[in-house]
Amino acid sequence: MKRFLRKYGAFAKGSFEVAVMYRVHILLWVFGDFFSLGLTILLWVAIYANSPTEMIRGFTLIQMIFYNLIIHLTGSITYMSPLSDVAEDYYDGRISMSLIKPASYAIQLFFRNLGNNLFSNLFITLPTFLLIAAVSLATHQTESLAWLSFPVFLFSSLLGLFINYFANFIFSNLVFYTDATFGMFQLNQAIVRIFSGALIPLNFFPGWLRSLAGFLPYAGVQYIPAMILLGRTTGNDLLSAIGVQVLWVVFLGVAAQLVWSHSLSRMKVMGG
Repeated sequence: MKRFLRKYGAFAKGSFEVAVMYRVHILLWVFGDFFSLGLTILLWVAIYANSPTEMIRGFTLIQMIFYNLIIHLTGSITYMSPLSDVAEDYYDGRISMSLIKPASYAIQLFFRNLGNNLFSNLFITLPTFLLIAAVSLATHQTESLAWLSFPVFLFSSLLGLFINYFANFIFSNLVFYTDATFGMFQLNQAIVRIFSGALIPLNFFPGWLRSLAGFLPYAGVQYIPAMILLGRTTGNDLLSAIGVQVLWVVFLGVAAQLVWSHSLSRMKVMGG
């Protein structure tokens, strides 16, 4: 295990150090991220201000604010974006160098993304968590969050990280078949935002669309962890939700390996 971590940990360390080097990039990323969060919360404030009832689909305004803050938190914890890395490696030919190294490219890619994830946790997750705690104390709504379930929330978020990586890795393999990335990236982002609950809570969806969202793995990335911390998934439902996440991790992990093996058999390297 030590040898494994030393071998692949260098990729995480390298990507983290590269991210930290660009300070202006850090400031713009953090500002843009929290600016988007602020606009989303203001939008919900406007929706509730014009609603004839104080509760919409089981959420009050303060609960909806907490939902958006926690979704933002889980989005940062589970952040993985292998599509851009695969595309860059493919187009400039670096992937050929990675393939001849005595290390799995898929695992290299995971640890490279893990370095970016650690960066995200440092500059986005931690401030968001402090913001959630501050809002909870300022509004005297500490009971709105299931703080005792926080360890389970972290475990669920970890499973969400693996689901997100495997699902995105499988999607990223389309670059070897289509030679297209920008449209794929936009499509993937749209799918993930809608079906992970990042855009709106999944229980706002009509019945058929909610059933589809429940069938797909993306709810396990952000929605399930968020519902755990909000205290809306408990007891048998909690065990079932965690079980579904574990099954998706196993299934997507196997599927990612099969897809990657097929991609290798027909890969043509560009750039160089």
